[in-house]
Amino acid sequence: MGEILSIRVRAQTLSEEDVAQAGTALCSRVWREWMTSRKLRGQGMEKLMGPVTGPGPVEKFLGGRKHGVVELASDLADLMRFGDLPPQVAEALKEPVEEVERARQALSKALGDWAVQAANTATDDLEKALGEAESALERLESSAK
Repeated sequence: MGEILSIRVRAQTLSEEDVAQAGTALCSRVWREWMTSRKLRGQGMEKLMGPVTGPGPVEKFLGGRKHGVVELASDLADLMRFGDLPPQVAEALKEPVEEVERARQALSKALGDWAVQAANTATDDLEKALGEAESALERLESSAK
């Protein structure tokens, strides 16, 4: 790297709306106020979580940051550690979120090491793990109907 010019390797979500559409149940739990403002809240979430009465714990703490894939993974892990989740939601997400966190950490390491191929693999793993977490919530929503 030069003295003025630097090179960065990073993962970036281009469309927040794509994240909201692909992970409606997850995003509704993690960013409930943001999802409600887009009228995209998961249908079964009302029964599981109750009505939206303002920002969720992650939104309160982190404010209006970007709503991307990496942010969803990070915020989901924070919500599991510090959030106030109903027991059945926490149980349904426990294993999928552990996999999400492993994939997120692998991506972070690969980006830090400038390992583009490993980062590419880690993005696939992260999206797959988030998909599994989304499926777990969808199953829970279906059983709540």
